[in-house]
Amino acid sequence: MLEKRAGGRLREDPPEGTDHIEPLGLTWDPVNVWSRPGILYVFGELMNRSAKWYLEWKYNMVEREYEGIGYLIRDPSPEQPPTQSPLVLMHGLGLGVIQYVPSILLLMQHIPSDRPILIPLQPNISQAIFHPTHVLPLTRDQWVNGLKLLFEKLRWDEEGVTMVSHSKGSLIHTWMLKAYPELIKRSCFVDPGMTSGVCFCLWEGDLAWNFVYRKPTNAIQLIMKYFAATEPGIALAVQRHWDWTANALWFEEIPRPRDPYYAAYFLGGKDAVIDGWRVRRYLVNHGVDENLYWDPNGQHGQPVLDKKGLKALKDWLLAPEPKRSAPSSDSSESSEWSESEDEVLDCIIPNRQRL
Repeated sequence: MLEKRAGGRLREDPPEGTDHIEPLGLTWDPVNVWSRPGILYVFGELMNRSAKWYLEWKYNMVEREYEGIGYLIRDPSPEQPPTQSPLVLMHGLGLGVIQYVPSILLLMQHIPSDRPILIPLQPNISQAIFHPTHVLPLTRDQWVNGLKLLFEKLRWDEEGVTMVSHSKGSLIHTWMLKAYPELIKRSCFVDPGMTSGVCFCLWEGDLAWNFVYRKPTNAIQLIMKYFAATEPGIALAVQRHWDWTANALWFEEIPRPRDPYYAAYFLGGKDAVIDGWRVRRYLVNHGVDENLYWDPNGQHGQPVLDKKGLKALKDWLLAPEPKRSAPSSDSSESSEWSESEDEVLDCIIPNRQRL
């Protein structure tokens, strides 16, 4: 099949004078796991429990479970439909809720108290070794159908939600946009191309190489390799529970992708995992302009960790809904393919000259 798609026969031996080329077999190569002391898991569990207790005490957030999905929620008036679009925060891989506490606290301080907030929990990418789904994550169908039923139960399906996803959290964001786009009113993607966040330019090799196969050459890469890429739950999620077709998000699948109110994209030029410049070029070539928050010196996760990024995120979330006399023509159904032939080739050959 590959030979038919390529239009010729593939050589079993490399040309003379070149090194042997090994393909990246992400889902069949041995899972890359490094050992670590159990005390790290105990410490992480205590930190996450403390964070949840603090959020419950300070902001009335409670931990619940529905259809197998655990979540934190602040629902001020569960008997009435919300007057503002409920906020859904999809966290990325790492240590779970604890690493997002600064972001959550800032949002809690500025978002009106009558606005519902939901934080779905993903134990398999949070080093929650004591949770039963640590090495057996929920499937795509379980996630999208479970969230749909949860939104309907909370009566959030009438107006839709505002979904903010970071890193690997954008996978679930992507699944929801593909399955139930009518439930997502506004979308914000933070670092949306990483192994975790993977939705844009997933067809390129940066994802698998940078996160799974690359040997660390600096402190940031070493930290990411040890505390994220080689943790058993995370490694299994990336190397055994990875659906390339379902995880790839095309620009045309985002509702109103160029509208600054309905869509936002946060990217950094020095991201250790994704090629931020490449993802930026992809978005710019599709007409994204004022709703692209770009930091050429930004690292992975910086938009949800530093004051500048958090302020921009807060301002986007609190922006008033514009009044329109007629529906916007900028929708996922009407988006036209705007890439030139050269850009399409650049998608296949990532080492071409970049913007």
